[in-house]
Amino acid sequence: MRRLPVRMIKSWNGRRHDRPKRLDPALAKPGAHLFPASNFIHSALHNPETGELHVLFYTGASATHVGVPAELFAELQAAESAGYFYNSRIRNHFAKT
Repeated sequence: MRRLPVRMIKSWNGRRHDRPKRLDPALAKPGAHLFPASNFIHSALHNPETGELHVLFYTGASATHVGVPAELFAELQAAESAGYFYNSRIRNHFAKT
């Protein structure tokens, strides 16, 4: 398996750790919105019929939230900071599956 390029970043507690610089866009689900300017969110896919929001993070982790309105997903796409928007408006406000 090929190693991804890493860069050192400083976390909130001052410790430095390695993190993949970028995930392969092919890892995103078909039709997903990519967030190239974000250092936190790689891609997100919203199903307006079910309200499910699938989020893939640069760490390789993923989350699926239920009941997310289409308007909120549109705001996430347009947000200046996708990570801040996700943490403040979605993460603790919608149930994970």
